[in-house]
Amino acid sequence: MEHANTLNISRHAQRRMGQRGVTRRRLAEFLEHADKETHVGSGSTALRVSRKTAETQNLDDRLCSFAAIISHDGTLVTIIPMQLGRNGRRYRGRN
Repeated sequence: MEHANTLNISRHAQRRMGQRGVTRRRLAEFLEHADKETHVGSGSTALRVSRKTAETQNLDDRLCSFAAIISHDGTLVTIIPMQLGRNGRRYRGRN
């Protein structure tokens, strides 16, 4: 996930980052450690940090609490909170 410095951030994503307390620094850390990718439709991908990675690398637990949706052209579309259960499965994947 080396595109942290060259990632285009949409206006919508900037607004959501502000609402959810995700700074650019936290986003860069998130993208550096994101280890799960899930196709979510229209060429977009959800990136997230697994709990296992956060534990083994001694990362902040908050990195596991959201996912970043990246479009096919590499633009950050939005930041979403991870949900448990059926509703969050689309962004977590099946496993």
